[in-house]
Amino acid sequence: MITGWEMDSDGLGWTLELKQGVQFHGGWGEMTAEDFVWSFEDEIRDGSIHSGIGLARATGAKAEAVDIYTVSIRLDMFNSFFFEAFFGNGSGASTKVFSKKRIETLGVDAAFLDLSGGTGPFVFEKWAQGDEVVLEAFDQYHGTPSRLRTVRILEIKEPATQIAALKSGQVDASLVPAPLAEDVARDPSLGTLAFGVPGSQRLYPQGQFCMETTLAGEPVEPYPRPGYDPSKPWVGECNDPVSQENARKVRM
Repeated sequence: MITGWEMDSDGLGWTLELKQGVQFHGGWGEMTAEDFVWSFEDEIRDGSIHSGIGLARATGAKAEAVDIYTVSIRLDMFNSFFFEAFFGNGSGASTKVFSKKRIETLGVDAAFLDLSGGTGPFVFEKWAQGDEVVLEAFDQYHGTPSRLRTVRILEIKEPATQIAALKSGQVDASLVPAPLAEDVARDPSLGTLAFGVPGSQRLYPQGQFCMETTLAGEPVEPYPRPGYDPSKPWVGECNDPVSQENARKVRM
């Protein structure tokens, strides 16, 4: 959804370039900077349970639509984790962009229950809770079109029944429980694919514990926190602004 970005010269913000031609499902129009800003602000509003709400509040994060495809994000204080937390591919907290028009037209509750409004290669055709989900290819998808026209996802709770459906051809693919993996692998009519869980690795500079209060406003006791280590170049002396600024430059 973001085709390019550039950090501001002071390190306190980013300019994001949005992909053009991204259409929302359900005829809600093209994704614009206005939708992006609305979605970001909704994630950090009062009462939000977004996992990054504390980070957004602590940094004073703000978003602004510069033009139809450009967004400016600004912080009051530098934070090396902010961009990855809200805009990275590996974070479950990454900003989800919704159609502002759709929410305002349907209302929050109705929009939550309505299955339109996505931007992916498939649209919801049917959802029967506890039974199946039916997806249809989205003709206006902004990426490479799917080679599949219709996808049915069945909910089969019993592992043995899952494998029986796989062997009989009722389903084309299924997750295989570990205890049944050898049985499936021995079947010459079936192919197996093993894969790991994707993730990202991060390097965290430790020892920065010059916090007198928590993000919730509670006093930190003891202060500085255990683990505070000003001997490390990325950790500043708590009461020395010059030392703090030098440490910040190292962390950047």
